[in-house]
Amino acid sequence: MRVAVVGAGWAGSAHAEAYAAMEGVEIAAIVGKSEARAKALAAKTKTTATTDLAAVLRDETVDAVDVCVPSGLHRQVAVPALDEGKHVFLETPMALTLADAEAMLAAAERNGRTLAVGQVMKFLVPYQMIHGAASSGILGPLRLAIGARLSAPYWKPESPRDFALYGEPMLELMIFEYEVFHWFLGVPRRITATARRSDAGVPVHAFVSLEYDGAVGMVEGSAAMPRSHPFTTYLWVQGEEGAMETRGQFTGGDIPETTFRRYPRDGKAEDLPFEGQDPYAAECLHFVRCVEGRADPSPISGESAREALRVALAARDAALVE
Repeated sequence: MRVAVVGAGWAGSAHAEAYAAMEGVEIAAIVGKSEARAKALAAKTKTTATTDLAAVLRDETVDAVDVCVPSGLHRQVAVPALDEGKHVFLETPMALTLADAEAMLAAAERNGRTLAVGQVMKFLVPYQMIHGAASSGILGPLRLAIGARLSAPYWKPESPRDFALYGEPMLELMIFEYEVFHWFLGVPRRITATARRSDAGVPVHAFVSLEYDGAVGMVEGSAAMPRSHPFTTYLWVQGEEGAMETRGQFTGGDIPETTFRRYPRDGKAEDLPFEGQDPYAAECLHFVRCVEGRADPSPISGESAREALRVALAARDAALVE
């Protein structure tokens, strides 16, 4: 299988390095806006570099395109790729508007190709173990889910974030938790939200309440934590037979310090052992296996990502209501 990686930034590098380590996968090219960055990544992953996306899409030997450009540009890369018969893998968020998401899904449908989205939290081992416990009934009927993603501002006054390209924090950050909640609970029937806004009017710390049939969820998202606070993710899932929780904090380096516990309805809480994996490499491998027909596409499907986007947009709109 030959995969072209579009984008030579952090995500493009992580995905390209993952493909370079896979047996049976060849990186066809690194496509970058910056020729220098594309060449640097291409040298690292032993492939060629180009700034000519159209030429790569016309190449009939390319089977798939991994899109790691800003979310606001996904549609203009993904639709032509799908129309050229390529399978497409997108980073999260899949899009910044439902119109863009629907256009990409329609292109995948009319061309009979896979459109997948890298829903990375589903490839963290504690999250997978919690989902397995919930699916098997160990936790009983689910009643409560709490998720959080807490970050200091990831932009500086002298180099502000271009939200038109990347999405505001209530979309760019919190959509990861909505993807997880959709995995556990499906589509919410009611969404309410409140947020603290920056001086520019951007919601930077939000609380979103989600109501499901028989369960409730709460997501906290922040891009306004003190810079001394470590980037933190959190998940609590509770059913009638007990609960499980995991917390990851990046206190230094690329691997988070992770706690993982189970709380049975009766008895003592226990720490759960697990063997971690690189979730970015795991999601890329899952995409390859889906294209090959060897894996369940539902965890990374474009349809599930669209539903998470729908929640993110509704939550943002609810928080903006005066």
